[in-house]
Amino acid sequence: MHMRLLEDKVVLVTGAAGNLGYVVAHKVLESGAYLVATDYEGGRLKKQLKERERVSVFPDVDISNYKKCRKLIGAIKTRFRKLDCVISTVGGFAFESIENGTFETWQIMNKINVETSFNIAKAASSEMLSGSKGAIVLTGALAALNAPAGMAAYSSAKAAVMRLTESLSDELKLKGIRVNAVLPSIIDTPKNRKEMPDADFSLWVSPEEVADVMIFLASDYAKGVTGALVPVNGKV
Repeated sequence: MHMRLLEDKVVLVTGAAGNLGYVVAHKVLESGAYLVATDYEGGRLKKQLKERERVSVFPDVDISNYKKCRKLIGAIKTRFRKLDCVISTVGGFAFESIENGTFETWQIMNKINVETSFNIAKAASSEMLSGSKGAIVLTGALAALNAPAGMAAYSSAKAAVMRLTESLSDELKLKGIRVNAVLPSIIDTPKNRKEMPDADFSLWVSPEEVADVMIFLASDYAKGVTGALVPVNGKV
């Protein structure tokens, strides 16, 4: 049984149908919270998570659209009267050289990594301010600290998420809202195994290990932590 670090808190998990988000969502439930799950892939989300006691599912929400984020937060406020935590797992990866790369890739990486993080943080913090406290956990990447070849667009976008985390933390800390980010290395997912079949998977970090850190950062056990960029690197 997972420690009930989020007892009776209302926690929004974005990207809840993804490999990381799905694990985070279930750990949120194990931690005693009311789960609000959303994902752009609504059909997949509805297959994985069913509406039930302590679980609210909002499918087909594109958080790269700020108006849709505001609508989502409004619906959460109507249903629960509060929002305690946001754990955003939305993001994407691209690998391409500068020679063969395109500006479109840079735009896509910015949209799905940076804009989604900004939009949900902005929308959620406006509601949290009315309650004078809250926690936001974003997803950065270890590659943003030391960007390898072929990851210029991805690493730049994740670096922006890191700076966003630091700036929002400084802006909101005296208002009772904490903002932190995890920086995973390569997460052990079926997709990553397929794309890197010759890699040593034992060196990678599991979704469960990343999720545990996110749960901690969202909980009151981390009430003294804000502006942190926490590497979750496994053995990489």
